[in-house]
Amino acid sequence: MTGFKESLGIILSIKNGLIGPSFQSTLLPKCLSKLSPSLAAIYKTALKNIGSKLQLEQYLSGEPNIDKDKILSIYQVKHLETKKMQQVILLFNQFVESIDQVASRKDYIYRGSHLLEKLKTQEATFMGLLLKALIALQIDNFGLAQKHINNLIYSDTEEIIFQIQRHYFKSQEDFKRFYQNLLSATEYIEKKLKNTMLFKLYITHLASLFHHDQLISISQQYAIDWSLNTIRKILKSKNYGLKYPGLWYKILIKKAQIAEVLKFIEDALTPSLISKMHNSLFPIVQDYLTAHTQKRNAIFTRITSLIHSQKNYDNYILLQLLKNNTVKQFVIKKRPALNRTSFQLERQFYRDTMSQGKALEFSLYNLIKLGDHDTSLLWWVVL
Repeated sequence: MTGFKESLGIILSIKNGLIGPSFQSTLLPKCLSKLSPSLAAIYKTALKNIGSKLQLEQYLSGEPNIDKDKILSIYQVKHLETKKMQQVILLFNQFVESIDQVASRKDYIYRGSHLLEKLKTQEATFMGLLLKALIALQIDNFGLAQKHINNLIYSDTEEIIFQIQRHYFKSQEDFKRFYQNLLSATEYIEKKLKNTMLFKLYITHLASLFHHDQLISISQQYAIDWSLNTIRKILKSKNYGLKYPGLWYKILIKKAQIAEVLKFIEDALTPSLISKMHNSLFPIVQDYLTAHTQKRNAIFTRITSLIHSQKNYDNYILLQLLKNNTVKQFVIKKRPALNRTSFQLERQFYRDTMSQGKALEFSLYNLIKLGDHDTSLLWWVVL
């Protein structure tokens, strides 16, 4: 019971109400004496089910084996980020749930601009882009809506991980409400968009982003079986083919021969596209570092922008690229501090990300994979 993974499993079970009261009140307390003081303190805190900073301060005042300043700092960082994102989710839910209310165009514009003012820091996130698309559709601005939906299609799973976390939802009901509204937003887009192909691309991408039972209904309701012949025809289209290389790559890799996939990437990844592509395409384009001078130069120019970025997602992408020796040699000339082993860079990145209260589950999972079983990491789960 003293192992890190075992402790994590028990703490998650306590937090999620999966361990019954009898175990919590009898068997578990008897085991605390067999644990190290630091681990026992974590278990005891988990059992307290603390719901506010005041409760935490009162509890810590009677615990001599806990670094009170460190624990309060973790609590404040995690809950500040959580509170901010819970407000974003609430605004999304409220907007979608009232989206069909009859109002004048003027009222729609006012409500939409008022909402976007509240979400200034979220404009480029999945939630921000989706809300902007919905607002544009409300006032029948289809060109603007398509622009935002295009940007949604360019996003990827890892990007979402840095934006939406499970602990942002106070309960399973809150979780279900969000996903139900995601489904409702999708239905609204289908009804208003007047572009069947773009909607098919959007829903195909959405289903690949969110792997959760609540969205099974989406993939079933809008089931789209892209046959290889259909894809080949679409790829010849200027509007829907090479414009979405990331989406088609993920579909083609499961259906076509590798030679056909590589030919598609070769055609799609022009120097012009590389210069303005979404960062999610970097894992694909890095294979062209030595094959084409113009493409190589365009890729290195884009990598330079990643080197100086402060965004967690950009730093994550850079970490993946640093596994390519050609990229690493280029990067360390620009930023010598990155001339460290992959283990050191990844461990530092995931710990730094956790210290900001971001992507906690994702970061903890990757730290465990790296073999980092520091007991103090469990405080981010408990609080």
